[in-house]
Parts: sequence; structure tokens; C-alpha cells
Amino acid sequence: MFRFVMATVASVALAGCASVQTAGGYDSTPDHALFAPEIVAARVSDAYQAVMRLRPDFLSRSNARDARDAGARELHVYLDDVDLGGIDALRRISLDAVTQIRYVAPREAEQRWPGRHPGGVILVSTEPDPS
Repeated sequence: MFRFVMATVASVALAGCASVQTAGGYDSTPDHALFAPEIVAARVSDAYQAVMRLRPDFLSRSNARDARDAGARELHVYLDDVDLGGIDALRRISLDAVTQIRYVAPREAEQRWPGRHPGGVILVSTEPDPS
């Protein structure tokens, strides 16, 4: 019985770790992504309102160390791989065709956009599977 319990615990732990990676290399756990059904249900008019209502922590995850570093650590917004700039760009994104809004942590942002976004990225997609 002990072996069975230990094997089950180990399997669950491994499965949990494996589920964080997606084909595009991004974390797709619910706290890192918003999907169309949840966005529609929120009854908001733009991507900024969706993020503020459903995942406000996306906007506070920048790991700025002090005020001097804050500008360099600002989150950037991408819409289908097009850099739109800072957080205010979310206000200009209509939700009509948005399929998901994903927080991309600084480490992952560094892999995809080397040296460009040390504060991370909010990636808005109108495509079924962003990568």
C-alpha cells in the first residue's frame, strides 16, 4: 500500500510539472492565461478591463527592484507578435477576436525576445494557438 501511495504521489507531482509547458513553451496554467470564454463572461469592452477584472496580478508581476529600474522593467504588450508598447496598449485592444491573453514571465520573454522585455510581456492572441 505504501508503494502505491508513493508511486501515485510521484506521478501526480511529475504530471503537474509537465503540464506547465506547452508547445510554444509558455505556461498555460489558469493564473498565467485568460481564454475567450472567461473573457466573454466578464462582459468587459477591452483587454485592459479583462486583465484588471480577471487577472490583475498580470499588471503587478514586473520585478522592478527600485524606482530607477521601473522603466526598464515595464511590461510590454504584444498583439499576435506585434509589439504595441506598454500597458496602456491593452486599452486599445477590442475583445471581438481575442482568443487568449497570456502573461509571459521575464525569463520566458528573454527567450523569445532576447534583451527586449526584462519586465515580461502580456501576449494577446487572436489566433487559436499562439507560439
